[in-house]
Amino acid sequence: MMVTRRDVRRWGVFVVYLVGMLLLIGACALPPQYQPEMHPLYPALLQLQHERQPFVMSSPISESPALQAYLKFYGLEFAHVQHRWGVVTSGSYELMTHVFLPSHPVGTVFLLHGYLDHTGILRNLIDACLEDHRAVVVYDLPGHGLSSGERASIASFDEYTRSFDDVLRVCQPTLPAPYALISHSTGGAIALSYLAKHPNQRFERMIFLAPLVRYKHWYLSKLGYGLGTPIGIKTVPRRQPRELAAPEFLTLIKTDPLQTARVPLQWVRAVFDWNRAVQTLPPIASPALIIQGKQDDVVAWEYNIRFLQTKLPYADICWIDEAGHQLTNSVPSIRAEVFDTISAYLAASD
Repeated sequence: MMVTRRDVRRWGVFVVYLVGMLLLIGACALPPQYQPEMHPLYPALLQLQHERQPFVMSSPISESPALQAYLKFYGLEFAHVQHRWGVVTSGSYELMTHVFLPSHPVGTVFLLHGYLDHTGILRNLIDACLEDHRAVVVYDLPGHGLSSGERASIASFDEYTRSFDDVLRVCQPTLPAPYALISHSTGGAIALSYLAKHPNQRFERMIFLAPLVRYKHWYLSKLGYGLGTPIGIKTVPRRQPRELAAPEFLTLIKTDPLQTARVPLQWVRAVFDWNRAVQTLPPIASPALIIQGKQDDVVAWEYNIRFLQTKLPYADICWIDEAGHQLTNSVPSIRAEVFDTISAYLAASD
């Protein structure tokens, strides 16, 4: 059988398409190989959907058996810490929001988690902030965790930015200054957009952990998106990056009932749109700290850091040679380095 140049080109396009779709998402963690509804925690998570009430700082909601099961599973039970929880409304979304209050807090830290993560994934970071006697505000992004919205999808990153603004509006007036902001991965993209759009909103300290500007295989994923959407592909499986994280974290990710197995291409379109818009954002004249691992297999960190140095010209860069993407869920030695760096940076604002 004679193989023509046209055949070669067709096969080449097909191979590129397959590779592009497989590598479409770089901002993901390990894909869960299970059915969430079979997880022992699943009934409690369903019950929490029915128990959700508006977040009111001055009126704590009692902790039901379902909430206690959730807090225990994700390690969010902290001794001598008051816990407030409830939903903050943001447009059509109901955002599950938590505030953790230690005795005599010296300030407040707002946390923004990454794509496909949720409050429980930030357990170690929450604990580190509480150990430093700082109140913590954290919420599940739209479509994540216990918040409402299509799973892992968003029409525009502007909706993420509005969600953060609404949580700030509800929580900030009742919590002690100084205020700090710590964001991870996609949370960093949200923080960057928010700070550019709200220049009068001052955080004494801003920390970006493995921030997303572009993920790995960026251009190949754009090719895959362009080839996949015309033929009706709506979602793709989560990519499995090489993650340098603590074994207990990798075990959690594989069985976490709040994880999502597939990535909607609507979210991919939204991150492309955001990346185009962020190119023209003005520089932010505020101090910041960026912590980046050189073994990160999720974000395109070399490009990202160069780009962020133009948008955050006063940022300090902390490189960690052996760290991956999940900095706060790394092995203990790397995790300690990350938290020591965060603690020292926050202490400078006290």
